[in-house]
Amino acid sequence: MVRCALIITLAILIGASCSEDKNPVKEYGSTLTGAVKKAEKTKALADMLTIRTEIMRYKADQGEFPQSLDDLTMNDIDPDLYTYNPETGHVSLAQ
Repeated sequence: MVRCALIITLAILIGASCSEDKNPVKEYGSTLTGAVKKAEKTKALADMLTIRTEIMRYKADQGEFPQSLDDLTMNDIDPDLYTYNPETGHVSLAQ
């Protein structure tokens, strides 16, 4: 009787674990996509710090904030990803 109950319990547990349709390729793809998005956001934030530094350098040299981000010398940074206020020198990620 105990042996029968144990077998039934094991059968239920095995059946429950097999019933989940896990697709390892899909899970890997989701993980990879999440990692890429996180890396893109991290790069954008790092680039924003570079932009802020360039804005302050420009102001120190010219005595005023640049009129646009295009006035700055920045390599490999897309200014279209950011919003910029030339009156305050504030830069942020574009929504």
